[in-house]
This record gives sequence, structure tokens and C-alpha cells, in this order.
Amino acid sequence: MTAIPRSRFWLYATLLTAGMSVVVYQRLAEKEQRALAACSMLSRSDSPGGKGHLELLSAAYSIDRFYQSMEGPAGNHPALKLSPDIKDDEVLFVTGVSSQVVDHTNRAVVSPEFFCHANLTLNHEHSSPDKHNGGFAQPTHMDWRLATLVPGSMALRLPEGFGVPVKNGTTLDYYTMALNQNHGVPSQKIRIKSRIDYTRASETRALFRRSVYVHQQYREKSAAMVVSTSAEHAGAACGQSCNRNQLTKDPSLFVNLTASTHPGATCCVGNASAGGLMQQFGSDNTIHWMVPPGRHSFRTDVTAQMELPYDTTAHLITGHLHPYAKSMRLIDKKSGKVLFEITSQDFADKVGVLRMSEIVSQAGVPLRKDSQLEMVADYENTTDHPIDAMAIMYLYLAESPDRELFAAKQ
Repeated sequence: MTAIPRSRFWLYATLLTAGMSVVVYQRLAEKEQRALAACSMLSRSDSPGGKGHLELLSAAYSIDRFYQSMEGPAGNHPALKLSPDIKDDEVLFVTGVSSQVVDHTNRAVVSPEFFCHANLTLNHEHSSPDKHNGGFAQPTHMDWRLATLVPGSMALRLPEGFGVPVKNGTTLDYYTMALNQNHGVPSQKIRIKSRIDYTRASETRALFRRSVYVHQQYREKSAAMVVSTSAEHAGAACGQSCNRNQLTKDPSLFVNLTASTHPGATCCVGNASAGGLMQQFGSDNTIHWMVPPGRHSFRTDVTAQMELPYDTTAHLITGHLHPYAKSMRLIDKKSGKVLFEITSQDFADKVGVLRMSEIVSQAGVPLRKDSQLEMVADYENTTDHPIDAMAIMYLYLAESPDRELFAAKQ
């Protein structure tokens, strides 16, 4: 009898109390494990100029039914090492991550509508943010995730001369998930083809990532949707988790079924759940809520989420919004100034996000550690029923300008 992964035990136990058979869920676990094992490495390259890349191909994902966000088939490329030919102590810099949806046999590019998300994370069996950040001459400030790709933003390219520092001996995971938000789509199989770019150039300036979330208060009596996901990996879900208390009193609608223990498996901030309830925001707050028909704005104080170690500069900003969103804005509460605005464009003929905007700055946009910040998300639900929503902003921020700080410890 195959052992159930510890991180999924809570979900199984909960479902069993409802009278469901453990055999069914054990088989689901076995099926998922087979899918994860089918992910493969396509190619590697280390150029004489110091640049390199990995190309990855996911398992074949069946698009044979309607899959809402976080419900589709998924797979993981575990314990990736950027280069087999470079010493483990050498510091490399991840400069870009991209994914494409391709046909499962001939690898021809197909519609991006079937892409849910991809997360490049620290491998949770061999590393952690504390271990990673403490591995340099001076600490860095990364969380579990190095990069997240979402619908409308399937390629992340850091500005020239910038990168996220990683010691070559640090193993990484790349987790991908599919979705299908449109009924009547012909049954087919797809794969997700991905590329991770890096450089060993010592003059690269180091960046760290922050993700900030609009979150809303969970109200059970008015909840209209259940998202059932058995995420067990830090890259599988939309959020990631932390232990900080960041409670607010904003209203929303959501029902949660399961919690995730891996930082790549969710869409959230530091201790996140696949369902949307996040520990750091309290048991009554969710980053995945419902929007009734009409135009609505949702706002959250995100000062605590930013957790800046010092005054810094932002060099790339993008985000994640669901269909029917218009924009999200990061606002300086004291001055009322909009610091960053990210907009979203949907497909014209189907449900799904076609394009997310991004802000790229070589010089950097200043962010002060003591700023009071608020995020506002605007949705226009043109349907006659509630739709699900999220709003996450991803920021890549400058580490200490002293490049010597990022030399590996000897």
C-alpha cells in the first residue's frame, strides 16, 4: 500500500470524515506521483560567455474537462541543478524563466489558455529560505520562490545586468499546472515546455523577490465557491506562506477545503493554502475570493507583507489577476501616489487572461522601508454570476549594492 505524503494527510483525513474511501485518494496520489515522474529535461547549455540555460518538458496533461484555477493536472521537475559542470560553491544568477503550452506529441505551440501557473522554487527537501539566504557572504532576502509565471505573463526577463543569486549546489524545483476555463473545448493532451536562464557573470546585480496580495475576509454564510486542490508542493499553488500575523477586516466570499505545506504549491505569500486561506492573514482571510456582477474595487494594506530590509529600488514589477480584472495598483498611503500599476487584458472570444503588463526599470524605482503601502484591485464582472478573483503583485528588488556581498562563503 503506497504511503500517503504527509503534506496531503490533512486533506485525506478531512475527506474521509465525509465518508469517502481512502482507496480512491490513495489512487489519486499514485496517479499524481506517476505524472510527476514523467517530467523530463530536454537540454542544457553552458556558453563560454558565462550564460547557460535548462529546457524542461512537463508530463502530458489531459485537457478533458473544465478545470478552474488550481484544479488542473500538474507536475514537478524536482531537485534541478543549474549546471553539472560548475562547482557547488559558485554563485550563479537566474536571469529569466519562461514557459509555453505545446502539443504533447509534436511540441508545436498551442493556445496559452491552458496555462494555470509555473513556480521556480527552492527544493523543499534539501533547502529552505533560511539556508539559502544564509549561504552568501552577507544574507540575501529571498523567500521560497524565485519566480512565478501566470496566465498573460508566461515569460519573466530580468533587466540586463540583474539576476537572482543561487549557489550552484542549491537544488531547485519547477512546478507546472494546466487549467481549462472554457466549456466545450475538444479533448486533447498538452505539455508545458519551459526554459530557465542563468549567468555566472560576477558583475551581475542581485535582486530579491516580494509578492504582495489583496486578501479579503472569509464569510461562510455568503460563500459561493469551493476550490478543491490537494497541493503538496511549494510550486503547485498560487501563494506561499509565512508565520507573520497580517490580519485585516476586508469582506469577501470563499470556502476553503485544504491547506498546503509546500511554498511552491500555492498562489499566496509565505504560509499559503491552495484554497486561499493563508495562515499569516488569519483563519478568516483569503487571497482567493468571489466577485459579484458589476464593477468592484478591493483594497488591502500590504505594508507588513512587503517586509523591506532597507530602502531599495524595484527593477521589475508584474502580477497575477484573474479573468474580468482590469488592474491593480500599489499606492503610497501617505501621499496617495500610485507607485506601480499593472493592467490585465482578457481574450476577446473566451474566458482567460491574454496579457499582463509589466514594469521594467534599469535604474530602479525607489521604495522606502518605512512606506505605508496599500494595494487596490479593480474587477468588472460582466457575467450574471459571481466569479473567482485574485490580485498578486510580484516585485524584484535590489539587494545591497555591494556586489562583493554575494560571493559564496569559503
